[in-house]
Amino acid sequence: MKHYTIEEVYNKELRAKGTNIDDFTKTQAILYLIALTKLPKNVVDYALKNIMFMTTNNIFWGINISAFGMKQRRLKQFVILSHNLWIQKQQFIDHTIAHEIAHAYLKHDDEIRSTEDIKKSKRKTQTIW
Repeated sequence: MKHYTIEEVYNKELRAKGTNIDDFTKTQAILYLIALTKLPKNVVDYALKNIMFMTTNNIFWGINISAFGMKQRRLKQFVILSHNLWIQKQQFIDHTIAHEIAHAYLKHDDEIRSTEDIKKSKRKTQTIW
C-alpha cells in the first residue's frame, strides 16, 4: 500500500482549489497532513478532490455533511472537525479523519436514519480502509 509523504500531501493540498488548510492553525494543519500520510494514496486523492475539511467549535469529534452542487472545488462533501479533536493523541486524530473520509466515500449523509441503519453504517465505516 503506497502512501504520500507529508511534503507530497502538502503540495497536493496547496494545488487544490480552496485548500482545506487555509482556516486551520499551523498545528491543526500539520496534524491533518500527518493523518493523510497514513492513508493510501487513492484515499488521499479522493479526499482532496471531493471533501472540504473545516474545523469549528461546539460539535463532536467529527461530522460528515453532504453538500451537493458546491461550486468551490466542485466538492461533494464537508467534514467538520471539532476544535477538541486537535488536542487528542495523533492516533485518535488519524482515526477520526479516516472515519469521516470513509463516511464521505460511502456517501453517507446527515439525514435521519433508524438506529439499526446507523449501527450498520458505523460497522461498514469502521472496516472500509
